[in-house]
Amino acid sequence: MRAPGQNPRANGESGQAVVEAAIVLPAMTFLVLAILQLTMVQHARIMTEYAAFCAARAGIVYNADNDAMVQATTVALLPTIGRTDTLRTWATTYAVDLTREKARRLPFRLPIVRVTVLSPRAADFTPQLTRHLGGQEIDFDDIRTAADKANRLQIKVTYLYRMRIPFANWMLQAIFFASRPGTYLLDTWNGWDLTQAREIGGVNALPIAQTSYLGSGDPDAPGIVAAALAGPGRGGGYYFPLQDTYTMRMQSNAFLNNAGQ
Repeated sequence: MRAPGQNPRANGESGQAVVEAAIVLPAMTFLVLAILQLTMVQHARIMTEYAAFCAARAGIVYNADNDAMVQATTVALLPTIGRTDTLRTWATTYAVDLTREKARRLPFRLPIVRVTVLSPRAADFTPQLTRHLGGQEIDFDDIRTAADKANRLQIKVTYLYRMRIPFANWMLQAIFFASRPGTYLLDTWNGWDLTQAREIGGVNALPIAQTSYLGSGDPDAPGIVAAALAGPGRGGGYYFPLQDTYTMRMQSNAFLNNAGQ
């Protein structure tokens, strides 16, 4: 017999609510985690744009030296690695968190950032431009038309951003790469630009800033393939590749040994 005051409909509705909650809660949890992770990826994308600017700025001053550009890029990307809101936290992130991040990637030979010089190329160092400098550099203040393109430094910054939100990180990496076969090589994903090219300082012959995710087919890609990213994944390290290009006019002589191929 039913106990006095017991409502069978209420018991049925309570059981239905439990079942619905069991179905909806995991989906809602993943949605919240995915939103948080996507927000962090968007922040990293914006910082990659800024890092490309910093790399180009260092390059035009220091003869397109790769080490100087990588250093400038890494410093610009510190907010995506740790806290940088005070001088003390910035120093801690640079000294501790950055070192830890490098050590985490070392067994898999994954770089944090990579800077590629797109222009000037070695072919731009013609005898006409370099004869008076021993064939090894181009005057940055050479006003001849032939030197115009060679004195524009265009670089490409590639950043492997490590995602940190549990569950959402591997899901987003798997979804992204599964939907784009062959996208593990680090080069521009054609047609998937996230920002419009813009002009700075009157240089308009080359795209100034262009952010994109990565595809395949770039001859200077460092060969980071699916297997290379699968290794860190097994250890809980999931990376989202970001890329940006930037162009500035040289303010120091371009050296042949720093030129693109």
